[in-house]
Amino acid sequence: MGTLLAIWSGLLIVSLHNTVNAPMGFTTDHVLVADFRLPPDKYQTAGARDRFVHGLRDELAPIPGVSHVAAIRLLPLNAEIVSPVVTAESEAAGPIELRLLTMPNITSEYFQTMSIPLREGRSFRDGETDDVVVVSESAARMLWPGENPIGRKIAQPEETPRTWLRVVGVAGDVLSAGLDRPSTPAIYRPYSRYGALEFSLVIRTAVSDRFQESLRSAVAKVDAEIPVPEVRPISELIGKSTGQRRFHTALFTVFALTAVLLAAIGVYGVVAYSIVQRIREIGLRVALGADARDVMQLVFRHGMAPVAVGLVAGVGMATLLSKVMASLLFKVSAFDPMIFIGAALVSASAGAVPCWLMSRRALRIDPAVCLRVE
Repeated sequence: MGTLLAIWSGLLIVSLHNTVNAPMGFTTDHVLVADFRLPPDKYQTAGARDRFVHGLRDELAPIPGVSHVAAIRLLPLNAEIVSPVVTAESEAAGPIELRLLTMPNITSEYFQTMSIPLREGRSFRDGETDDVVVVSESAARMLWPGENPIGRKIAQPEETPRTWLRVVGVAGDVLSAGLDRPSTPAIYRPYSRYGALEFSLVIRTAVSDRFQESLRSAVAKVDAEIPVPEVRPISELIGKSTGQRRFHTALFTVFALTAVLLAAIGVYGVVAYSIVQRIREIGLRVALGADARDVMQLVFRHGMAPVAVGLVAGVGMATLLSKVMASLLFKVSAFDPMIFIGAALVSASAGAVPCWLMSRRALRIDPAVCLRVE
């Protein structure tokens, strides 16, 4: 069991490392976030919501160290709401083919704030009123494979009358649903036209200390009735996204370490008992000319036999249960040879160390004393 748990623990540790280091499509350094919820009775229109956001930006932008301020509905790694879209080309060709994409609403400086590259075209302008969108690279490939997406049109099929949105830019892909899930194609819409009551304010600043006070002052100047949310580093999204994976890894690691420790204690006890039982034999062997190497071979042969059986059983069980473990892994094979070898070495060491300690004890046996014992 110790070998099985050691293998699973190793796989989960590598999987967690791959998850944390997965390319997200944006940077988290020096970026803060605050989640707002506007009262619907006071902010009934998208224009009113956009004016609140731009008021906050105008108050925060002059603060020393602040380089960009933006707003978004649906932060990356935090939530994913997909909506169906249809292209003008697919509708003209016959039966409508619906594609599911996530549709965040953003202000003009969002891509700069999050360091998301703009591959083609442009971003939104302040107060954008045209029916325009920016698509992600994966959305462009899905909707118009091998073609230039700039100038193409999409719409949401449930709208009546249908509003066609023109593509003006292509942005880099961003992980939206989690670090261990592929990026979802995205259609970015201007916040000035699709402002939401719930949004996240993102601020890129070199000075994060005491920014809570700066935000409180800015909100008070724009609308003193709005509750001031807590400012936190956007890097917390990574910890939230990997929380369950970290729990599984920690749990299996504790189990593995406990199992290996118990195995080492068990081997030590078995070998110690064996030496006590065979003390006369060992003394006689030494009296007849057996050297230290012979004594160590005797101890290791007796102590490592059950360890070898456990290694084979553990590797076999890990192989048979690989499909169960594969569902918990990210970018690592359930049959990774290096992890199997490493886990086997750990388990073997748990047996070899007590055998070595007891062999040293056996070498200190006085043959004359042993031969006098009846």
